[in-house]
Amino acid sequence: MPKSLPKFYNSLVQAWNTIFFAMLLCGGIYAVMSGYPVAGVFMVIAGGWGVWFCGKQVNYLMNTKAEDLPKTKLDEKLAEQTAKALAVEVEKNK
Repeated sequence: MPKSLPKFYNSLVQAWNTIFFAMLLCGGIYAVMSGYPVAGVFMVIAGGWGVWFCGKQVNYLMNTKAEDLPKTKLDEKLAEQTAKALAVEVEKNK
């Protein structure tokens, strides 16, 4: 499993969260214009904060290098299996 897969998944989730909060922001604007100012203001505040926060998270995730991600047990198992396979190949070639 490539190390960038969790990074891709997390950035995809945060991108969808950003879209959700953008829709909440638009719904709040619509609510204010439709005569529901209190609910609309709360929706605009929640939507604006969510877009800002999730957008910041997506930006952080996209700027994270694969080397900076923590190692998982799967990474360690793959490294161990690769080392064993290389040792077998070295022994075969001797």
